[in-house]
Amino acid sequence: MHVEAQHADAQHTGTGKKGDVDALKASIRNERELGDIEKAELLTQDLQRIVDHSQTPELQADLATITAENEISRTRYSHAIELLKSAELMYSRLSNDFALAHVYTMLGYAYYSMSEYPLSLDYYHRA
Repeated sequence: MHVEAQHADAQHTGTGKKGDVDALKASIRNERELGDIEKAELLTQDLQRIVDHSQTPELQADLATITAENEISRTRYSHAIELLKSAELMYSRLSNDFALAHVYTMLGYAYYSMSEYPLSLDYYHRA
């Protein structure tokens, strides 16, 4: 399925069924990995609409993490760190250790990219 079709489909999900949301998150990550950050950000806007409608804490944390990953792709490390720290709080409250480990890894990467090696190492150890 092309990204444009996924974008149109995501706009019609409304309630954000789990399978649809998971597919959308996978598409965002895939586009980012392919180097098309614009498409990833466009799809992230679709996820934002679903999150706004659902108000689910886990989805809010997922959105913060995905948006932070987009920001890291654009070398906007300070904003990414803010987003990741908010996701860290949400995932901690939800006791989602797997997601926390991912957030800590991303924080480690962001701090490493900013040459903040002690902080980077601290987050890598937490992961």
